[in-house]
Amino acid sequence: MTEISEIPPLLVKNGGKTINLTFKNDILSIAENNISSRNILEVKLNNSSSNKFNNSVSIEIKVLVPYSGGKRLWLKNFIFEVITSEQAASWVESVRNVAYKNSKPNKHLKLVMNPVSGKGRTEKIFNKDVKPIFDAASCTYDISYTERVNHAKDLTIALDLKNYDAIVCIGGDGTLNEVMNGILSREDAMDVKIPLGTIPTGTGNALNFSLHGDGHGSDMAHSALTIIKGVPMEIDMCSVTQGDKRFFSFLTQSYGAVADCDLGTENMRWMGDIRFSVGLVQAVLAGRRYSCEIAIKFAEKDKELIKESYKKGYPVTTTKIIDNNGDQDNKNNNDRSIMNNVYGTVNDPIPEDWEILNDDLYLFFCGKTPWVGKGFLIFPCALPSDGLMDLVITKRDAISKTRFINILKNASTGAHINYTELEYYKIKAYRLTPKNRQDGYIGIDGERIPFEPFQVEVLPRLITLLSVDGNYCHVNI
Repeated sequence: MTEISEIPPLLVKNGGKTINLTFKNDILSIAENNISSRNILEVKLNNSSSNKFNNSVSIEIKVLVPYSGGKRLWLKNFIFEVITSEQAASWVESVRNVAYKNSKPNKHLKLVMNPVSGKGRTEKIFNKDVKPIFDAASCTYDISYTERVNHAKDLTIALDLKNYDAIVCIGGDGTLNEVMNGILSREDAMDVKIPLGTIPTGTGNALNFSLHGDGHGSDMAHSALTIIKGVPMEIDMCSVTQGDKRFFSFLTQSYGAVADCDLGTENMRWMGDIRFSVGLVQAVLAGRRYSCEIAIKFAEKDKELIKESYKKGYPVTTTKIIDNNGDQDNKNNNDRSIMNNVYGTVNDPIPEDWEILNDDLYLFFCGKTPWVGKGFLIFPCALPSDGLMDLVITKRDAISKTRFINILKNASTGAHINYTELEYYKIKAYRLTPKNRQDGYIGIDGERIPFEPFQVEVLPRLITLLSVDGNYCHVNI
């Protein structure tokens, strides 16, 4: 679509006064309100029978207005009396075209809701904070409620995806994990690239913080707006094998203190985000040993080169509008071979070019998203589709307990990776084998898996998300 920098002003009546509605440089100006085109949800004309003005046409504009320093968005509805109908119709069409220049209007959404997420308040949160925004944007939707573990996965496998413009996960990262695994379990997984959106009502909400940053990551209105106006962004997935099973991870894999502080603090969920910090301090001060053998296919070990690569790799903007009811240029012709593991499974011999480490660790944390929760920017150099995982390791004999805790205090800005005691790598694959313990915690996307060897590798661009601008939230490193 051709960029429109300015639309001729529209003269309207507002409370007996005549005012101009102006649109210039992607900004709609209404009295003292300056509104970005991205925040315009709907612009339409109403005839005399459906508005408050007798025998006159009105123009209705529904927008999200920033407040609280831009951290929150407020749904606002403007209605004005039209003076010239023909001019108003042309103005409405022009503004609406610009407002939806990178996204499809009037989306039909499939909502997958976990009703027990968010302390059981998910449906209440949706009805209060999200539904009015979807309605204002003339989105239609139907809702499926999860009732058990893996229900979201089963629902996604059975869906007729061509009926929808996006799947929206209303819950936490666990609901997203199930839906993604459901998509990749379908026979037509490579054929329909339906994008996923998220409404964050879980505990960690790592993906939403990665999309919106700490400032907006917990705001429902920002999340709803990204679903309505979002830019499709392809992301890599991690193929995990353990025993004879294979599944997919989009977020993190953890062993050591982080796994303990996440999975070992389920009884502290009432504390909210702070439970992770409390659990981490408990795990470190308890002096627990996390012995293991790690075989790694490294891509880059130099932190400075990793930082430079991040700066060069950001942004990776995509602006294609996905329409599941029409032809798609990015179809893979259902070629499932791109889902095949390159490095085999955990049951195969370790490849000769992998490096093997035998260490006692405080921390083994591997991931694909920058944030792992509010205030936890653990992988600041993570990119959505670079074909690599970011790996953080701290060895027990290389750092004191207090030093380790103090370093992780800098994780809110990503500055923790600048400390020499913390190792930060880009890797293609790895295998982790726990040692010297019979039981413990291993986490995949925040869910516990058996305390057994597992292997992970990256498979490129298997899932499409709705993002703010085609990237994760930018990090200054």
